[in-house]
Amino acid sequence: MESPWLRCKVSPGQFSEEYVVEAKDFQNNGFSLFVPDSLVECDHEPTEDESTEGWLQVKVLDQRDNLALIHLPRTPFENGPTVTVERGQLNFRMARELA
Repeated sequence: MESPWLRCKVSPGQFSEEYVVEAKDFQNNGFSLFVPDSLVECDHEPTEDESTEGWLQVKVLDQRDNLALIHLPRTPFENGPTVTVERGQLNFRMARELA
């Protein structure tokens, strides 16, 4: 089954099995949150000195025109767990298999 993935920047988290992800809403306001590494796919492994582009698995609650209301897997520091983003920031593809 296909799942929605949000384009984001990925940095190492405080613990070995988590990442910090950063993205922007449709008004170009940034938000960031800690998430388990199982919900993120990276172009390459981020380091303390360099973040990388990646994808965060999310849930789409509603879509209208070029906007999508998404539910994030954890609550960001800046706002609540739902955010409106541009649909172009999403990619629909197969969910990652969890071990």
